[in-house]
Amino acid sequence: MDGLLIDSEPFWQESENLVFNSLGINTSKEMFEIFMGKRIDEVVDAMWEIQTWNHKSKTEVVDTIVNNVIKLVKEKKKSFNRCV
Repeated sequence: MDGLLIDSEPFWQESENLVFNSLGINTSKEMFEIFMGKRIDEVVDAMWEIQTWNHKSKTEVVDTIVNNVIKLVKEKKKSFNRCV
């Protein structure tokens, strides 16, 4: 390992939960377990099939989720660096 690997799944779940809830879509832990390991565009497509939304395009939703994950990873890194 080169020290760059992280368990990013909690960040993806947190971001997906935040974004989908902002679109009026209720999420659950079981739903995230089904999506685990899938590309984010596949997750967004699947959620679109479950419940469509009007506010944003699927591309915008993907971008928002990815940007939130990046933000969460950076925040976690800052917290970790303060502890070391």
